[in-house]
Amino acid sequence: MFWVPGEKLEGGKYIVQKVLGQGGFGITYLAKDIYLDRNVVLKTFNKKITYNINLPKFEEKFTNEAKILGNLVNFRHSNIVQLYECFKEDQLLCLVMEYIEGENLYKIVTQKGALDEREALKYIQQIGSALIAVHEQNFIHLDVNPNNILLRTGKSEVVLIDFGNVLNFKNASTTELLPTSQGYSPSEQYTTKLKLGTYSDVYSLAATLYFLLTRTTPISSIDIFLGQELNFPKNLKIRDSIKRAILTGMSLESENRPQSVQEWLGLLPTTSSSNDSPSIHSIRDYSKRKSVLSLQTNDDLSSEYNVDYTRLRDLLAAEKWKEADKETFDIMLKVTGRIEKSCLSSESIENFPYTDLHTIDKLWVGYSSERFGFSIQKRIWKSVDYNFKQFRAQVGWKTFLGFNTQKKDARGHYPVQFAQRRSIWFFGIEKGWRKRIMPHIYIFIVGLIPLLLLHFIVPKYNRKIVVYLFAILD
Repeated sequence: MFWVPGEKLEGGKYIVQKVLGQGGFGITYLAKDIYLDRNVVLKTFNKKITYNINLPKFEEKFTNEAKILGNLVNFRHSNIVQLYECFKEDQLLCLVMEYIEGENLYKIVTQKGALDEREALKYIQQIGSALIAVHEQNFIHLDVNPNNILLRTGKSEVVLIDFGNVLNFKNASTTELLPTSQGYSPSEQYTTKLKLGTYSDVYSLAATLYFLLTRTTPISSIDIFLGQELNFPKNLKIRDSIKRAILTGMSLESENRPQSVQEWLGLLPTTSSSNDSPSIHSIRDYSKRKSVLSLQTNDDLSSEYNVDYTRLRDLLAAEKWKEADKETFDIMLKVTGRIEKSCLSSESIENFPYTDLHTIDKLWVGYSSERFGFSIQKRIWKSVDYNFKQFRAQVGWKTFLGFNTQKKDARGHYPVQFAQRRSIWFFGIEKGWRKRIMPHIYIFIVGLIPLLLLHFIVPKYNRKIVVYLFAILD
């Protein structure tokens, strides 16, 4: 330990109070800022690292952490630890950060037991919002785990700390192995041959939720690779939708996971109260808060047929999903020359222009924060092994005698009209001999209960159109 309680640093501005913790290469102190009369955290290298021949590399990593936190300062995100300043003391770089009074979630859960679903989801949504902010700056955290999440004393608010592993995901390959957290690090973090990405943080966030709900550290991705199965304790009641979200987020292969935190959060149910935690929609709102205006001015509205995509863009920006779905369908009819027929065919989709399809898809994906769009639907299609029935159920394209059983808030639900074909269903009309006797039955029914002649408009879906469209996206 370099500094002792009572020692003054930075020309007397900070007074060391005690050691808070020590890791592989860093040590943190609680200190007092005498000018602003507040407690702060000082983070610097531990004594062992100062004698390491790789000290310059550690210094570069430390500086990188400072720069990243510095970039995030402008957002003042309540779920990300704040960096106040940096200074050098005895030639060692020191970070001055926000002091968070509270305990980490690992200690809380270990001592008090597993959290209930509502509380666990509330914390996960908050950390998800923090990761969205980090990812928007083109960084990935790579060390999300219960030890690095602090719960503020007296509040239902958690804070993500320790940005020592952060990488720029635009160039997220490294020639050196990164530190890992047993049970929380994805498989790609154990090798230099696989690329890291936002999906890496998805794995860690899903693993963290597993711990919060079970009080058990999940098996490592290496164990999963070796064939061990991740199970949930049978004595705990956890909703199946949450289990599926965790297992999907912790998929061994990165391409089988949701590719963004927004997409993964969309698999989770919202908390019951909107007063004390952000809903999925508020998290998306945070993600779009800084981006919608720039999307509207920088959108690529390219078209091979000179189609004006302004109205579609504006409807999506206003989150008028149903109206945007109709506009999308109308555009597709126009591009394929099938306005008079009012429906699409598999042949027209097979010849649909690549440029226009991707323009439509990018608008949907961008303005829905990766909730809707053809490419989102295609990921779901692949995740159910190309089973159309399972796909239709997953995205909420359900039919039941014309009653409205569609789940319009399901991830991947829109666009939907492009795949629909509607038929009028009358009670009793079927193939064969029934067709011959039904007119007589209808005449009888008309005389008794005219209301039984009401027909139902039943939505049906053209599998070929869906398959051909997804093939164009390759």
